[in-house]
Amino acid sequence: MALIETTSVEQDLSTKEKIMKAAEEIFAEKGFDKARVEKIANRADVNKALIYYYFRSKQKILEELINSFVEDSLNLRNRLISVLLPAPKENIEHALMMTYDFINERRDIINVIFMQQLTDSSTNPLFTYMDHTFPFSAPTEYTQNLEDEIKTRISAFYLGIMPIILFVVFNDKWCEYYQVDKGQAKELFLSIYKEMFLEIFLKMIQ
Repeated sequence: MALIETTSVEQDLSTKEKIMKAAEEIFAEKGFDKARVEKIANRADVNKALIYYYFRSKQKILEELINSFVEDSLNLRNRLISVLLPAPKENIEHALMMTYDFINERRDIINVIFMQQLTDSSTNPLFTYMDHTFPFSAPTEYTQNLEDEIKTRISAFYLGIMPIILFVVFNDKWCEYYQVDKGQAKELFLSIYKEMFLEIFLKMIQ
């Protein structure tokens, strides 16, 4: 009996995950407003009614996707802090690569969040992600007054995380337009980014 119940739960999770993955892809391709539940059902290979069994609306799917992403971001934040705290200067490069890999692997939901931030800022998903992920976006021991805190947030957001997000979001189309090899573009971007951000980061922790 327990085996049957466990199998049933696993099937439910698998079906729900399939729907969420399909929705993430469709939202990224079409945009949230133009995405249709029928398309999500077809992509997930499930009945449309099953989507409404797990989620009351398309909005609820989006909310769960963002919540799941924020939870993953919290885990990343904890890993970044564990890497940076012992030796910030020595480990910042590794932390930056961890951040890049995380964003790159989740480019679909990043695309969705980016578009939602531009079209519906009431939930501010991009800023929520930033506060949950980047260790230096919120007040830290390095900020001594309000102006320093604002400077830290500006540096972390506009010069820290946004270049990576913009690169991940636009690189495919940028490379296609300028006929640049994607691998070469990534290598050059990371080289420039590391050099630029390392200087900013070192100033932030002085």
